[in-house]
Amino acid sequence: MTNWVMVPVPEEFSARVLERVLFHGIAASGPQWTKDLLEEHLGALDADARDLAIAVARAVKAGQPLTDAELAAELGMSVRELLGLAQEVNDVTVDPFPGAIVTIQSPRSEADVRRRGLHMNPLLAAALCQVAEDGDV
Repeated sequence: MTNWVMVPVPEEFSARVLERVLFHGIAASGPQWTKDLLEEHLGALDADARDLAIAVARAVKAGQPLTDAELAAELGMSVRELLGLAQEVNDVTVDPFPGAIVTIQSPRSEADVRRRGLHMNPLLAAALCQVAEDGDV
């Protein structure tokens, strides 16, 4: 049995697809986020950082990731404060630390220079939403 497939990808998307394939390959090779690790990590964060992580997770789970400006307005803070909280969410609080939770995606073009997106792995987003819904943090 083979463990690969060939899929045609338009040339303009090839770099982006390769980036995602490499990201998932690297992510699968290290420690993974579990419910217990997520609970421990989120419990170590202050309320604002935890709210940010949960807001990003809910937006990703809904298929509508937010920009930094949108999320900052929703949470009632500046973009600078929001980006600082994103860094705090990604700070190591558990061992082993499976990696960043919130990623900040650069704009696609010069016209969108002020529109950075906040994202996370969709499976991680679903798990984080479940932990938040269970009230374990």
